Amino acid sequence: MGTLSDSFEIIEQRFSKFNHNSWAFIKELSLSTKFIQFLKNIAENDITHLINGVDEHSDTRLIQGGTVTSLIQVKKFLYPFFNKADVTLDIFLKELNNIAIENPSLISKLILCNSNTMALQNMYNTISKRGEVTKEKIQNAVTIGTYKFVKEEDDENCIFDLSYPSTSEEPEIMTYKINELQDLRSRALLISKPGDSFEQIDDIKDKMEEFVTQVDTAQYIIVTMNKLIQLGHFGYRKYNESAKGTGNLKKMANRLRKELDSW
Repeated sequence: MGTLSDSFEIIEQRFSKFNHNSWAFIKELSLSTKFIQFLKNIAENDITHLINGVDEHSDTRLIQGGTVTSLIQVKKFLYPFFNKADVTLDIFLKELNNIAIENPSLISKLILCNSNTMALQNMYNTISKRGEVTKEKIQNAVTIGTYKFVKEEDDENCIFDLSYPSTSEEPEIMTYKINELQDLRSRALLISKPGDSFEQIDDIKDKMEEFVTQVDTAQYIIVTMNKLIQLGHFGYRKYNESAKGTGNLKKMANRLRKELDSW
């Protein structure tokens, strides 16, 4: 009886401050095994990709922006527990209780996430796969891509695009206009960031950064050409030139800069 009394005293000490929200939160956590495992598996920055992917996800009936918003808020409170190796039971219960009492709406958000775990997982997989495709596009652009700069006599400005032969079973020429290149540039910056969700190796990071340099250089070339056109340079009434590789792009940019300074 004495041992039993001591046990009840310990329980009283640990759970005396728990209220209805605390128990409801613990109950929902006990039902959220798959969701919590999903939350543990995704990296710190993956939720950003989920946010960006909501509008592009085909099954809007299953996954909505509100679900991802709830995921962000639930992750904010639960994710820190995953990285605490030295947390004791007393500290864990105290922090969990504080979260439940101070954030009563968190229970409904956890319920929403738990009920949409499969949809979130599917969207995460789709976005991750798209990331791999994006990396392949950018690496091809850097290694085998050709930038083409064209100015027709009747056009006011010079334009450019990037093309390279695809590596698929049915070869075709992949071509990207300036808007698509700017989108790929933004994705390259995201992929190259330290701690990004995509696995990083030096070669991939270098390729992403080199692609950013190439697109920036190509845009500088266009700006310089258009200035020469506006200033009436006779050599740029009609223009058609290509460059492959970062070095050749930079040579073209330097040549045009000198041309502009001279003119």
